[in-house]
Amino acid sequence: MRTEGKVKNSLKSQSLAVRNLYSTGFKLYSLFDGDDNALNTDIMFYQVPYFPEYFLYELCSKSLVIGISATATVPSVLNNYDLNYLQMMLKDKFYQLKDYHHEHLKEKSNQLIQGYPQVKMELKKVENQPLEYVLGDFFDDKAITSYIADFVGAIDAFYLERLTKMLSAMFDFLTDSSVQSMLIFSNQLINNHSKPNIHLFKRAVQLLNQQYFEHSYDVDSLFVTLNSQNFEKQKTQLLEKLSKGQKVIIFTSYKTVGVGQNLQYDIPENTPVIQVNNRKSKSKDIDCIYIDLPTHLIARKYKDTHSMETIYRGIFQMEYLSARGEISPAQCKYFISQYFTDGNIHLDTDKTRSMNNKAIAIIQQAIGRICRTSNKNAVIKLYIDDKVFQICDFSDFKNKINNPEFQKIIETSYKNHSFEKAEVESLQNQAVNHTLRFKNKLYHFVYNNKQWTSEQVAYWQAMRQHLLKYPTLSTEAFLELEDNYQSFYIQMPKPSKSYTYTQEKDFSYLQIYFGIQGKSNVSAEDVKLNKIQQITELSNYFEQQGYALSFERQDYMLSPVAYQNIYKGALGETIGKKVLETHLDIQLEEMPAEYYELFDYHIQNKIYLDFKYWKESNKQRATEYLERIHEKLMRVGGKRAIIINIFANRAYNYSTSYQNQIIEIPYLFHKKQLDALKLKQLQDFIKETIASDDNSN
Repeated sequence: MRTEGKVKNSLKSQSLAVRNLYSTGFKLYSLFDGDDNALNTDIMFYQVPYFPEYFLYELCSKSLVIGISATATVPSVLNNYDLNYLQMMLKDKFYQLKDYHHEHLKEKSNQLIQGYPQVKMELKKVENQPLEYVLGDFFDDKAITSYIADFVGAIDAFYLERLTKMLSAMFDFLTDSSVQSMLIFSNQLINNHSKPNIHLFKRAVQLLNQQYFEHSYDVDSLFVTLNSQNFEKQKTQLLEKLSKGQKVIIFTSYKTVGVGQNLQYDIPENTPVIQVNNRKSKSKDIDCIYIDLPTHLIARKYKDTHSMETIYRGIFQMEYLSARGEISPAQCKYFISQYFTDGNIHLDTDKTRSMNNKAIAIIQQAIGRICRTSNKNAVIKLYIDDKVFQICDFSDFKNKINNPEFQKIIETSYKNHSFEKAEVESLQNQAVNHTLRFKNKLYHFVYNNKQWTSEQVAYWQAMRQHLLKYPTLSTEAFLELEDNYQSFYIQMPKPSKSYTYTQEKDFSYLQIYFGIQGKSNVSAEDVKLNKIQQITELSNYFEQQGYALSFERQDYMLSPVAYQNIYKGALGETIGKKVLETHLDIQLEEMPAEYYELFDYHIQNKIYLDFKYWKESNKQRATEYLERIHEKLMRVGGKRAIIINIFANRAYNYSTSYQNQIIEIPYLFHKKQLDALKLKQLQDFIKETIASDDNSN
């Protein structure tokens, strides 16, 4: 399908192409008063000309770009590029691996894990239990009471849960002689100052030494904390301990070791390992891992801080979520405003697909730290915070090529396709976001346009012809369009021929529904295409011109603004022009560029016509336009303006105002019949105006 009257690329700036934030970027001005609050203000200016997606799109348009990552195809704008945007922009240049490619890679991957069946892999869901219950298997009542009273105290419930879960996993590890090394991932690094702090864990092991073990662990040697400061030195000392066969518990955070750090170590003497593939190696992987539910997935601004980096990152994240429809435009605006106040932003991980998949991608990267070599311990233990399974939906990761440890977590998960309903809401939010941007673009294009160019007029006319032919589109047809035509459409969750919306104050507020909840309809019935089908004169004309006589059930439909402000207007003009030129033998002339869109047509630069496609419930709205219509009539130097509505079911009389300078014809078609009386009245007004003007000359 070709668009009507294609506009050259050089004219795109004069079109109604809606640019999202990826290509336009944003500017941020920061003003902070000095301590004196009067004599000094720090002003900072930040500009993002475009988002990484747009840069990547430009690069991919000219060059071959290959993306390689374990999470390259994960749908999450918080942890990946916006793949939907890239696919839409690049079209057939966006290439994804075919099924046979995946099968080939899976075969190669299976060769690397062929020895895994010999490994005993245990996954333990770590549940929140009373601390006394966790300690009860190892300590007597007196020791438990002393530990809680002297060390735990009135610790906050959130931190107590972290302590209890980690101790539960840790005790299982320490009492199992078949495992040597354990890596504990948490959101907040466990150290001397954390909550809970490392001393609580050391004291618990000291009590364990006294009451359970025949030999004692040196707690200062047992626990190692890996942080970003002096990381390489800490890592070297750690690997040396592990290579000597010492039992070690490693505390780290997702931020420190979650991505890219290798912690494999030389196989200790007399330590049996299982080689899972044919690759020879002198190193082995860590035996056990504890996974805390990843949190802090969005930028957090703490009270009374003015970190521009946090604000900057927060704006990016909120705009990304808004672009994908995972939050509404109103939520996006509110959350961004919060970064400039108290920073109190709360989004649940399981409410947005991007946050859910970011959390899982963090887990996947963390699991990758114990999957670096071909040598495995005979026993591997995965301690997983049970909140991971309560909150996270692994559906988007199930059909990918995963290492066995991560696959074990996926197989244990039980939430499935929990974002199907959210996907519909996301499309609704995207539709609102796009429509509001389009409304602003349309406003500046039409109402702020003081002087139309011939190119703009040609584009406007071609665009209206296109909409009359294609009020709905298939995905294939939509992707063939240039972006200055794609802007008129919104995507449906499934092939549709109608939807509803609610708007207030000329689309200042808008909510779109893919159901019947809205107050207004977008449908063929709403624009009376069913009535046009029953009027032979109009239906024949529409068929000759290739105009739609119904809405086909398709993937894309006109947005509310395009439907209300352009499509209905085009229908009114098309039908009105056809009727007047056929039945009154009057030639309607296009408006000159200098006055374009002030009125629809003119007759001899004396009479100016505006065709309306009002519902009867909107008839009284005409009075709101009378003053503006009179102002426009004075601007073009006309003698009379005639407002003509197309359809009505009830009979109305014409009305006049401004000393007969403005005439309102309430309809041309009464029910399904062309109204001869209204045509005669209209003809008389036109002849009277022309005659009076001729006489005055």
